[in-house]
Amino acid sequence: AQADNALLPLLLHQNETIVVGSDNTAETGDSYCLKKQITSGINLGLAKSVVDNDDGSHSSIVIANCTNTSSEPITIGEIGFRTNVSYGGGSTDVVLDRTPLGTPLTIQPGEVGRIVYTITMA
Repeated sequence: AQADNALLPLLLHQNETIVVGSDNTAETGDSYCLKKQITSGINLGLAKSVVDNDDGSHSSIVIANCTNTSSEPITIGEIGFRTNVSYGGGSTDVVLDRTPLGTPLTIQPGEVGRIVYTITMA
């Protein structure tokens, strides 16, 4: 239904987050999980917005400012869109999309890299 389509980006937007990893090998479609998630040495600050587009679609936009808090360069080769999904008596984090970067982003110690992640739904 049209009402469901309009609400979906708003619902995803409430719980979505960005995760980053270092492996930029092509996605095979077998799994949307990151191939090699970066779990330390980086701080992700997220800013979220929802946009109504002129063509009637809706976009959920997350801007991730990635600060390298380590003493070594960090290279981001993949990004993922993760959300929390509730079910019968609990919830779990699910990666809904993995995007390998054609050109990896290297962030030097103390520097900030910026990723803009947009999902548009008609």
